[in-house]
Amino acid sequence: MNNSDRFIHCAVIGAPFGVRGAMHVYPSSGQFDHLLGLKEFFYEQDGNYLSLKVQSLRAHQDHLVIAFDHVHDPETAKKMVHRQLFAELSALPVLPAEQYYWYQLEGLNVSSLEGLDLGIVFSLYSNGPQDIMITSLAHHIPFVRERIVKSVDLALKKIIVDFNPLYIEA
Repeated sequence: MNNSDRFIHCAVIGAPFGVRGAMHVYPSSGQFDHLLGLKEFFYEQDGNYLSLKVQSLRAHQDHLVIAFDHVHDPETAKKMVHRQLFAELSALPVLPAEQYYWYQLEGLNVSSLEGLDLGIVFSLYSNGPQDIMITSLAHHIPFVRERIVKSVDLALKKIIVDFNPLYIEA
């Protein structure tokens, strides 16, 4: 397993918060519950993942405010703005059945109930109410369990959806 297989992009650092070097941190998925228990984040520099130990972490509106051990003033925090944060996959909490991290869905084949190939999940984003899968065939498919997403099989690398792009194009 190489280093990039151990880590997952999870957030980006925003502006400093306060006078002690804390920072606004915005989760890449738009949800931060799975990040609340983490004691350490990482950032990439020259191909290496460097540790940022969490001193304090709290929810703040739609994002987090995190103070890291070695950042004690706004000037140091400003140097970290826009830095991508990563988490160790092994540190992420186990999700309940029928819930998935985005990285688990990326690369899965998507097909309709009728057997139409809709491509491979290329990436995901959140539009607020739900997550959206973007496939390699440029389909934007809402990840709404039961109504649209009928089944997810990680072992078979397959997602079955009730989605027909012809209805959208009409």
